[in-house]
Amino acid sequence: PASLKKIGGMGLGQNTSMTELTLPDGLEEIGVQAFKAVYEVEGNLSKLTFGKKMPEMTNNGSSRQILLGQNKLDAVDMTRCTSEVDSIDCFNREYDGIPVVYTANEAVATKAKSANNNLMAYAVANGGTFPADTKFEAGKLAAPVKDGYRFDGWYKDSGFAGNAVTVAEAGKTYYAKWEVKAEKTAPAAPTLKDRTSTSITLYTIEGAQYRCNDGAWQPSPKFTGLTAGTAYTFEAYYPETNDYKASPVSEKAEFSTLRHSSGSGSSYTVSAPSS
Repeated sequence: PASLKKIGGMGLGQNTSMTELTLPDGLEEIGVQAFKAVYEVEGNLSKLTFGKKMPEMTNNGSSRQILLGQNKLDAVDMTRCTSEVDSIDCFNREYDGIPVVYTANEAVATKAKSANNNLMAYAVANGGTFPADTKFEAGKLAAPVKDGYRFDGWYKDSGFAGNAVTVAEAGKTYYAKWEVKAEKTAPAAPTLKDRTSTSITLYTIEGAQYRCNDGAWQPSPKFTGLTAGTAYTFEAYYPETNDYKASPVSEKAEFSTLRHSSGSGSSYTVSAPSS
């Protein structure tokens, strides 16, 4: 829970059913061997995600030593945490997978490699992070995201020489390459295609999304559930894609629903001179 401040010593070490754990941003202390499977117990923890700061670790005299023990780890996600660690200690008995430690910058990765660096791979995300639903796989490098940038692969060289790789080797460090996404101008203001007393349909703008009265954006140009005889304002914009940043919002356009709904059967248009 977000309110959690401390995990006690050996607090999770023998929880063999736990497969994923996300630490809250406000966590302040992790006790001795909190994750380390003891008494030859092998855990099934596969994904450990840290919050924005590194909690104090009380492990064998080291304040920032992460002991992960005999778990079947796929990944340790530290991309949101810029605090340095003293080491990450992991020994995966009878598990062939290579855990990947994803860090925010190289300084964190360098510290993390100080123990058992032949058992884990390290990936420097360079400002990238992972959505909560990311599926990690041992020995493979997952794709991070970064606002305004396009992910251009993992490289063995911090200067991005050579070719991008997807497979991680134990003891190696990899670096995320980012390309700035191109700018895109705002679309033209929406135009009216059709309307009823309870709906308004705009002409489609390819690749755009729309909103009504500053509400939520939607990919459909049709808005339903509106009130008869009421004016509404509409806007459009191009959402962020793999190659482009999100565009500015278009100018507003105002359209009104019809005052009355038409009945079934024939309909007639009636006009009268204005007074």
